[in-house]
Amino acid sequence: MEDNQVYYCKSCLSLRIQSIDFNGEEILFCDKCKDSNVGKTDFDTWDKMYFEKYHHHFMEEDREGLTHKERMDKELREILHLH
Repeated sequence: MEDNQVYYCKSCLSLRIQSIDFNGEEILFCDKCKDSNVGKTDFDTWDKMYFEKYHHHFMEEDREGLTHKERMDKELREILHLH
């Protein structure tokens, strides 16, 4: 992957993109919403799209002082502890 390039879901803008091999062809899909409409751009352009949709930047801190990534990691840890 080129420097500063990210794959993202065009539906929900998640960066949680997974790939599977389907008959020798790599298929990309969003691990969050399961959509296969995946794009690729530089991080800054993606962050602008994210801000337009969610009205905050991905790395911006919330009221608890957590960035979106930190909040997602915290939620994932909480979910894993439930199972």
